[in-house]
Amino acid sequence: MIIRKATPGDLQRFAALVSELEQHYGSDIDPDLVTQRLSDGFTRYGELVFLVAEDGDTLLGHATMSPLFPAGRANPAYFVKDVFVSSHARGRGVGEALLRACAAEARARGAPRMDLTVDADNEGAIRLYRRLGAVEPDKRYLRWDGESLDKLAEGTDDD
Repeated sequence: MIIRKATPGDLQRFAALVSELEQHYGSDIDPDLVTQRLSDGFTRYGELVFLVAEDGDTLLGHATMSPLFPAGRANPAYFVKDVFVSSHARGRGVGEALLRACAAEARARGAPRMDLTVDADNEGAIRLYRRLGAVEPDKRYLRWDGESLDKLAEGTDDD
């Protein structure tokens, strides 16, 4: 298994992996739309980091990172948006290898820290992250989505 940066040449295999992630979380997004959005990610968002775990011609998993700026001494931090391992590759150390590669990439880019979120009921991932040294900061994660995002953008929130 090798961990490397994904390239536009990986688009079809990468899109299949991201489609599996979407299905895992109950989304029925059209695979062609996944492919288009990943293509946009390669061309429009140059600061994104796409890492893939590969064994031969098979992609086993991926991680996606985005910069957070400024963070700590006006440096960028990196937010790990996804770490996903295909169902056929779980239990082989792929997630750990991807996280270690994310950390190396963040360090190479001068980041003082790397953040991620995890579903509160994903005990396996939480155990892995803690074993690898993740700490839980005294902060709360908040979100606007759907209607709440629309209301905020339009200035029509309830307050």
